Amino acid sequence: MTPAGSQSPLGNLPLTAELFPDGRALLVVNAGQGVQSLQVVDPADGTVLQSIEYRTPEALFVGAAFSPDGTRAYVSAGGNNEIRTYDVVANRLTETESIPLPTTNPEGKKVNMFPAELEVTPDGRRLVVADSLADAVTVIDLATATTRTIAVKHTPYGVAVTPDGTTAYVSNQGASTLSVVDLTTNQVTLTIELAPYRNAQVGANPAALALSEDGRTLYVANSGNNDVAVVDTESGEVEGLIPTVWYPSALVATDARLLVVNAKGLGAGPTTGPGSPNPYGSTSPDKYIGSMMTGTLSRIELPVRHRRLDRWTEQVEENNGFADRGRVRVKGGASVIPRRVGEPSPIKHVFYVVRENRTYDQELGSLGKGNGEASLNLFGDESAPNSRELARRYVTVDTFPPTPR
Repeated sequence: MTPAGSQSPLGNLPLTAELFPDGRALLVVNAGQGVQSLQVVDPADGTVLQSIEYRTPEALFVGAAFSPDGTRAYVSAGGNNEIRTYDVVANRLTETESIPLPTTNPEGKKVNMFPAELEVTPDGRRLVVADSLADAVTVIDLATATTRTIAVKHTPYGVAVTPDGTTAYVSNQGASTLSVVDLTTNQVTLTIELAPYRNAQVGANPAALALSEDGRTLYVANSGNNDVAVVDTESGEVEGLIPTVWYPSALVATDARLLVVNAKGLGAGPTTGPGSPNPYGSTSPDKYIGSMMTGTLSRIELPVRHRRLDRWTEQVEENNGFADRGRVRVKGGASVIPRRVGEPSPIKHVFYVVRENRTYDQELGSLGKGNGEASLNLFGDESAPNSRELARRYVTVDTFPPTPR
């Protein structure tokens, strides 16, 4: 990873961030395997000013938004199928009564909407919510609490509303696209492709969105590709890509800088210290790898000039192998894998042997083949003889980044 800007640590799996209307603080939603929380952060230096914790069965997800006057805040509650509301005084939050969401999708099927990101329209009258499990967007009238649901593409996640309040952009994680929604007619008017190249597999995982203050540029956090796409809103074209840390999940854009929250940061790192996973002892709950990741905050100066954006785009393509445009890179002799469907092959069956919650180095680092680090190997031939012997005899996959949707 080659992140732009400077970095600051946050909580467990920060998934979104929203700037307070006065610009003096940042609201961050941490929704990981550890304790979920809201954090109020100083955007200048990353200092945490307030933290509100939520423990099971209460939950948070990725949505956070403010009323235009800054007196109210709204946060999505994920599986609780509701929107949390807060009074805001001096950039501090006090929770109030929540808003329930519909229980059916646009086709009338009963479903938990599982609200993701959300945004208040500039006039303060409506709240636009991405319903991630309903493939829809819900528009809430904040005065009457009535709702209108609009079908979009698969797994909507992020929402951004234009300064004039007439258009909403919605990122569709399961389709690697953006839906452009006309809020005056409640219709989808355009779908923008975010795939890194023609016929690329779905996997960009577009998440958070942020509009520039003039509304001409839309920033899209492609979580699966570790980059931010820069989109011209007039043409609908992707102008370039900005490299990030692991799994960019939230964006805030001002005239001066782009703030990027990276949910997984630099990962958990090697577990070699006291309390690390031990093949002969139990592992404490705080050493579960999902609880050990610390997210980061990147601060990138704006505007991004085209020459610098071109260099960053090339860096993203190099990091992800996009320059090959999906071509298979091979070395050595002919492959036993057929080039065309129907051609013969000696391979009859393929088996994947997968280890949950184990790094490559913990079990295969000292194997002598593959890209391993022997000093990090915890499970040797005496405790993992079968898997290590299978890895010696057959194919060993040493770089297989797990970034689920």
